[in-house]
Amino acid sequence: MNSFYKEQITKAKDSNKLIITAGIISFFKSIYLEQLFYISPILKIAEMTKQEFLENIHILISKEIVDECFGVVKISDQCFSDYLLNYVFINKKYIKIKDLILYTYKYYKKKIVESINNILNVFQTEQLLSYINKETIDACNLIDDVNTKHDVEATFASIILD
Repeated sequence: MNSFYKEQITKAKDSNKLIITAGIISFFKSIYLEQLFYISPILKIAEMTKQEFLENIHILISKEIVDECFGVVKISDQCFSDYLLNYVFINKKYIKIKDLILYTYKYYKKKIVESINNILNVFQTEQLLSYINKETIDACNLIDDVNTKHDVEATFASIILD
């Protein structure tokens, strides 16, 4: 997959923010541009403003990496979307799994679980599993709310216990 998507990554490599923007879109599968308020926690983690995010989306559309229809954007190629999840959140760690869990779990539990499952199903290696295990345990150790901590531990039990 690395060699197959090298050209796509190169197209978006004008800046790390373009790759991160594509990764965020991959994380959500699709984003309604009129309601960007719901992705604010992730933009904050990525140190990106809504305006930067929108500008990056327009660049990615012009490079045919992102499609837009009726104010909704998504990655043009679903396999590339899965690749971006791994590239942004695992390989380059532009946004750490730990931070996704700490700052967005309450709002995006389903998306985090879905994204991690996609990554594990497509790219499963011992190193990957070890990294996600460490990130999950680190996040759990930093969560103060007992109920949230228990929910995260229960949700990721199969990863934590490996």
